[in-house]
Amino acid sequence: MTKLLPALVVAGTVLITTAIVNLSYALFWLASSAADTAPTYDWGGALFASAIASMVVLLASALAQDLVERQAIRVPVRVRRLPRR
Repeated sequence: MTKLLPALVVAGTVLITTAIVNLSYALFWLASSAADTAPTYDWGGALFASAIASMVVLLASALAQDLVERQAIRVPVRVRRLPRR
């Protein structure tokens, strides 16, 4: 289950990113049609933008997972004690 959860998070993130990109294209199409500018839905552009966004999300999640596995996120903290009065 420990190795399955990151894969599920990545898959869900990719699906959400793809949905957001396609929704933004759909909103652009609706705005263009409301302005009577004869919009065309560019499937190639939508898929390209979706692929780029998904790639960025996958790389960021892979980097985050690598940092967590190597425990490279440890930040040294220095605590100064106040003198007693």
